[in-house]
Amino acid sequence: MLSKITKNSLNKNTFRLTPIIIIVSISVFYLILSFDRFEWFSDKETTNFNIISDGSGYYAYLPAVFIYRDLKFSFLKKIKNKYQTLNLINGTNPYAKPNEIKNKYWIGTAILQSPFFLINHFYKSAFSHNNDGYSNSYRFTISFTAIIYFIIAFYFFYNFFILLGIKKRIILLVFIAISLGSSLQHYVVYLPSYSHIYSFALINASFYFFLKSKMQYSKSSFFMFWISITLVILIRPTNGIVLFSFPFFFRNKIEFKHYLKLYLLKINRNNILLLAIIFFLFSLQILNIYLQTGNYKLNSYSNESFSSWTNPKMLEVLFSFKKGLFIYAPIFFLIIPGILILFLKNKSLFFLFILNFILITYLISSWWCWWYGGGLGMRTYIDFYILLAIPIVFLFQESSTFLKSIFIGFLLFAIFLYQIYQIQFNKDILHYEKMNSSNFWTPFLRTSSRFCWFVYFQDSSVPKNLKLENTKKIYYNNFRKIWFQTPQQTNFDFGKKNEDLKIFKSILLKDYDSGIGLKVSSEHIIYNPDTNPGFVYLLYKEGLVKRKKNIFIGSRIKFCNKAQKITHFVFFKNLFKQNKYDSLVVYFTKNIPPSGIKNLQIELLKYKKVY
Repeated sequence: MLSKITKNSLNKNTFRLTPIIIIVSISVFYLILSFDRFEWFSDKETTNFNIISDGSGYYAYLPAVFIYRDLKFSFLKKIKNKYQTLNLINGTNPYAKPNEIKNKYWIGTAILQSPFFLINHFYKSAFSHNNDGYSNSYRFTISFTAIIYFIIAFYFFYNFFILLGIKKRIILLVFIAISLGSSLQHYVVYLPSYSHIYSFALINASFYFFLKSKMQYSKSSFFMFWISITLVILIRPTNGIVLFSFPFFFRNKIEFKHYLKLYLLKINRNNILLLAIIFFLFSLQILNIYLQTGNYKLNSYSNESFSSWTNPKMLEVLFSFKKGLFIYAPIFFLIIPGILILFLKNKSLFFLFILNFILITYLISSWWCWWYGGGLGMRTYIDFYILLAIPIVFLFQESSTFLKSIFIGFLLFAIFLYQIYQIQFNKDILHYEKMNSSNFWTPFLRTSSRFCWFVYFQDSSVPKNLKLENTKKIYYNNFRKIWFQTPQQTNFDFGKKNEDLKIFKSILLKDYDSGIGLKVSSEHIIYNPDTNPGFVYLLYKEGLVKRKKNIFIGSRIKFCNKAQKITHFVFFKNLFKQNKYDSLVVYFTKNIPPSGIKNLQIELLKYKKVY
């Protein structure tokens, strides 16, 4: 009897520990990926960096306020010069005029990052001289902070669905799928200075605190709900759209009115304190804009807008190969059957999801840059993943054991796909912005490094709008290292073992003032799937390189240990009439591990554009 009680007690304790084990495991996995990418605590500065683009703007408030006391952000000029290999300030404009915005991003993300920033800064100030706000330890702190907020996001995600009556194992399953099968991983591990993990955590908190205040009459939860919403808006103002979700949690108007009377329509200490805190937090943002520009204009994105209100790119946002939500996070395809389950089992949550998903998608797709710049997947949905999870958790809650096993199988496959996408993105196989159907399917499931930057490989046909006027062919002899006017049959040249093979050809441009095209044909062989040979084209003016173009050809070599002929075209249009360049240099780079080349032929094309 005692052994049975002990066994049951152990089983219960193990199950209680399961959420902790899962979130710790994922967090450790994220940390390992972060260390692998950024080489934390290394003495050398790497070219990989986690404070970039939008993230550099969100983060810049911390050194501006706590180190430099400079909300004009002029200190960033020195930071740029100090860390020349790292693009640490490209989300800001320290060179703006006095009345122009220098940092358009709102302060909410910096507020949430500030406790961890200050701990690190006090330590650096006490024990190190490199306390400029951008050294390695500061950048690591941002990565660590993002993982802390990932854990916070999990806490509120888990407890919100517990309040909805969802089984614990289903909540854990769906959160694992979101953590490993969506852009959440990318923006926690590789772009932690962006706002999305912070918005995700705070929106999860607002959902939890709201539902708890409704179900348990908790004044503290009501208080924290409004603090969470305030921070959500201070992170990204457009995320205030989440407020439209909450009325759908009420079953009828009477219940809604009762809630308002219970909390909002009373004058008491809690509400007065709440209003004071909200006013204080918003006043910080207003003060920030005033100190930057000298005015109180809240729209800091003055040159950007939702210019596609009448022509929103909703299908592109959801299904395009450029950044589509469902393409790069296929776990969310389970939303489709989940909507049907919601409609049958919970009409309130069905309408909550449908109307808010349409509204959020419309808002996202109306922005002038509907793909939201570089990155992996449609990042703007990360903030609202708790909303997207609602139909999925109900799908598992209400499905039979047989259907659950099918859906679990699909989730595992979707996670596998996303992890491949992430590897491809890290290897520059999936381009951060230039994705389309061809660029998606050509390297599908391929992770060899020879596919990196394959999107820059030129098509092997002459563009239809170009007319060739005359041609000239030259042929390279591998072993005599000179060019001929007649074909040369040679064996493969691999160059020296540890050196890159370079085959130079300098072409004077005086006879090609209307533009020049090059049709380059050669045979190649590789012995390692990661080898990515290519051609480099350099435009010179008086001995100085003025322009460079790389053409990687590894993606066109289908097999190792087998010779294959590769042909590509390169065109330079209408650049020489203005006397910008005087010569063009072509050379082949074999890459390492080595590749071989033979029978290199270049056809020089003089052309004009056909309109």
